[in-house]
Amino acid sequence: MPGDVIVYEWFANFVTEKVQKRKKYVSTIVNKEPYSYITDFYLKLRRNLVSIIKKNKSLTDLNDILKNLNPQKHVHYETLIGQIQNFMQGIIYSWVEPPKNTIEYSGLLLKVNPEIGLKINNDTLFIKLYFKSPPINGMKVKVMQKIMQDALQCDFPEAKVAILDIRRGILYKATIDEEIKIPYNLEQEALIWQRYAEED
Repeated sequence: MPGDVIVYEWFANFVTEKVQKRKKYVSTIVNKEPYSYITDFYLKLRRNLVSIIKKNKSLTDLNDILKNLNPQKHVHYETLIGQIQNFMQGIIYSWVEPPKNTIEYSGLLLKVNPEIGLKINNDTLFIKLYFKSPPINGMKVKVMQKIMQDALQCDFPEAKVAILDIRRGILYKATIDEEIKIPYNLEQEALIWQRYAEED
C-alpha cells in the first residue's frame, strides 16, 4: 500500500468512520477491484455534466442522457438532473480547468480531483460533486475541504473549495485560507491507515 495513491474521499470516509469500523474499511479499499468504467454508476452523468458546463451549453441538454437508460439508473439520473438544473439556474459563470493534485500525509498519497471549476463574480470555485442518496456527513465535508485546501492552496491561493450535495442542492464552500476546525490530525490518521493496510 505505501506509495499507492488513494482517492481523498476514501480517506475522509476513514477519518470520520467509527473507530471499530475503521480497520474493516481500509481492508475493503485495499482489496477493492481496480476501477472500471462499467461499474461507475454516475459516470455518464458526470461526464456529460462536465462537458456541458465546460462548453457553456444549456443544462437542458442533460435530459438527452435519460434516453435508453435502464430503470435503476433512470430514476436516480432524473432526480439528479432536475436538481442540477435548479441549482445552476441563473448563475453566470465561465469554466476554469479544475486541478488534479496529489497531497501527502505521512507518506500516504491522496488524489484530489474536483470535477468542476467555475469563475463566478471573479471568484474561482473548485467543486467536488456528491451524487449519492444519503446526505453527506457534515464532518466529512470539513475533512474533504481541509484536504482540498492543503492540496490546492499553493497553486490557487485565492480560490474557494466546495462539495456540492446535488440531491439536496447544497453547496458547502470555504475559502482556500479559511480555518477549518476538525478534531483530527491528518498526519496521524494517515499513519493509522497505513498500519491497517499493511496488516491486511
